[in-house]
Amino acid sequence: MNKTKNALSILFSAILITIFVAMPLFQKFLETRQSLEVKKEELRREDIHIGEIKAISRELEEYTPTLELIDRAIPNNPEIPSLILYLEDFAGRHGMRTGPVGGFSINPSRQFPGLKEIKTNLSISGSYSDINRFIYAVENSGKIIDIESFSLSPPAEEGEGFSLRATIKTYSY
Repeated sequence: MNKTKNALSILFSAILITIFVAMPLFQKFLETRQSLEVKKEELRREDIHIGEIKAISRELEEYTPTLELIDRAIPNNPEIPSLILYLEDFAGRHGMRTGPVGGFSINPSRQFPGLKEIKTNLSISGSYSDINRFIYAVENSGKIIDIESFSLSPPAEEGEGFSLRATIKTYSY
């Protein structure tokens, strides 16, 4: 009977140890395993997302030349000296002489939110055909340049060219 009592008390102790020690550990193990499964799923989704981003990046590389054209057409900041040089060089390549350039203004664009409008006045002189080619070339150049208004004056003296005064507008971010 003593042996049975001892065996029952050992069995009872083992059951209590299992209930109060092993069960919480097993429960913690199950929670950790579940948490690990959730983390694995998150990593799997992130891997898929990164793969999609890499695929989009490869697709966008095809558009690099086009994006570079847009960057040249609409620069990030309004660099007025480079605009002046661009216009003077452009006029010189089309056989024109430049006069004063000035009257700059930089304002937020009402037509294109997020862009700035840069307006300036430009004076150039040359033959009528040179002025015509200049206006056509400006309107079709790689930069976005709008000729808002212009006035054309005939030569003041024999041998001089026509005089063009124009208000132009360009854009930047």
